[in-house]
Amino acid sequence: VIRPLPGWNNRKLEEFHPNDPIIRNDLLLERTTRWEGNVHFCRFYISDGECYYSNWEGYSTESIWDGYNNYDRGIGTFGMLLDLDI
Repeated sequence: VIRPLPGWNNRKLEEFHPNDPIIRNDLLLERTTRWEGNVHFCRFYISDGECYYSNWEGYSTESIWDGYNNYDRGIGTFGMLLDLDI
């Protein structure tokens, strides 16, 4: 999950990883006054509950999602509620 980045799909990058130090500065240039908080992207691994997030100003932070093992893998759908519009 990542903040909206208008125009980045036109860059035709071979690979895109939001925590890549090579593009981190370019991503920070996209910052607007609407960006509040200290999380600009996160990635989540359902297999072990690991979640990494970053503000693109340093290293990403790791946390473990409590309760990830209660997820019903038979459903095949996972949803997150994020409010990036503050």
